[in-house]
Amino acid sequence: MNVIILGSGGCVSTPRACCNCRVCIEARQKGFPYARTGCSLFVEDVNLLIDTPEDICV
Repeated sequence: MNVIILGSGGCVSTPRACCNCRVCIEARQKGFPYARTGCSLFVEDVNLLIDTPEDICV
């Protein structure tokens, strides 16, 4: 079974929209792995998307 981790951040994505803290600024500048989306998982064999947060469109 082929499983793809699409997002491995917490319940809130990093960087957060309109946030100017040092962590969010660094995540915007450096991208992955500093920028993280919310938790989500894709099971390729059955085309199943699990636990999709609103930022899955990215």
